[in-house]
Amino acid sequence: MGLAVGMLITIAIGVAVAVWVGVKPGAGDGEMADGLVLHPGRTRDWVAPVDAPVFAAEPPPSAALADDDLVFGLSLAGEARAYPLWVLAGREVVNDRFGGEPVVITYCPLSATAVAYRARVGGRRLTFGNEGALIESNLVLYDRETGSLWYQFRGEAVRGSQRGQRLEAIPGLVLSWGAWRRRHPSTVVLVADARRGRFFRVASGGGEGSGVGRDGEAPEFPVSRTSPVYPPREKLVGVRGVGGMVAIRERAIGLLPPGEHEVPGEPGLTLRVETTDGVWTFRRGAAEEPWVGGYWFAWHAAFPGASLVEPGNGGGPGSGVQRTGSTR
Repeated sequence: MGLAVGMLITIAIGVAVAVWVGVKPGAGDGEMADGLVLHPGRTRDWVAPVDAPVFAAEPPPSAALADDDLVFGLSLAGEARAYPLWVLAGREVVNDRFGGEPVVITYCPLSATAVAYRARVGGRRLTFGNEGALIESNLVLYDRETGSLWYQFRGEAVRGSQRGQRLEAIPGLVLSWGAWRRRHPSTVVLVADARRGRFFRVASGGGEGSGVGRDGEAPEFPVSRTSPVYPPREKLVGVRGVGGMVAIRERAIGLLPPGEHEVPGEPGLTLRVETTDGVWTFRRGAAEEPWVGGYWFAWHAAFPGASLVEPGNGGGPGSGVQRTGSTR
């Protein structure tokens, strides 16, 4: 979080269940994509993206949200929208528009990575689907315009004509529904897909999907490199700095007092901890910086060499953040 899942056919969505079976036609296990190992399992769009999102001021009783349920919140072009994590855990990709600007909201429940991107590269609008494969136990997207494959956590094309291109991340927040509404009273919330129907909640809990487990649990699918620095499912958040990615444990942010905390080695970059709802943001000057969050195993695999920071002096009054190592 900022610290802290139809023509109308109805679709029941609960907490996603990770079942990776079968073989996708046209790709063999171990097929390389830009030096990465692609692990196919489902057919393309077996997990159907949301292509025609429908929003409402309040979710219906069949998809009710408690104040402590998690949402991915996005405020852009004067509009605030909430995407329940229990919906995202079941659909993983939402193609949306803000003021005419194409945006894709993505979520991988296996690695707890929620990121929104501008769905445009070089002036060309892109729409995205689910490739039905994994890289480093992380969602692989494809764009319908070129068929290129994209590593969700990095926002980077790893195969196809777009290879090497990177999507622009958009600042968003993962936080409770109650906190998001207090922050954006006029928000709307995703309640349906006009092409496939309303969302019905069939499982309780507002957590982060099937990938959620105890800190020490290993990833459910292969990763190329691991590290004992943190437990595999420790949640980290971070931003792109001048020298690469910079990350901090999400629960360590809770040790910091409210205020602006300079990020060492990153001129002008601060971590702002607010006084209400435990909300935090990364900022560079007056502008909010887009951040990405995910489990430690996903960070270590996706961003070799990312700098790690922790609260100084164990946190508390007067503490800042200090560098402690890297993902190498």
